[in-house]
Amino acid sequence: VYIDGSEDFGGPTLVTTQRLGDCALASRGWLVFPKPGRIAIFDASVLHGVLPGRGMPARPETRRVTWMVAFWRDIKVRPF
Repeated sequence: VYIDGSEDFGGPTLVTTQRLGDCALASRGWLVFPKPGRIAIFDASVLHGVLPGRGMPARPETRRVTWMVAFWRDIKVRPF
């Protein structure tokens, strides 16, 4: 959930169809642009992340605030 921040700066979230260990690159991708109150629901096992930002905030102290909730049936720890 995108909580707070300007819609004029900060990059969108990219969600793809690619998973860790796939041999092929993602065949599809979606962009979710920041907007207060917007929610994106997707399978977190697919490659996803925030793209580099757009523009500069009107005030330097402005932040992008999001809230992430995840549910796991079982957690598997992987070494980095």
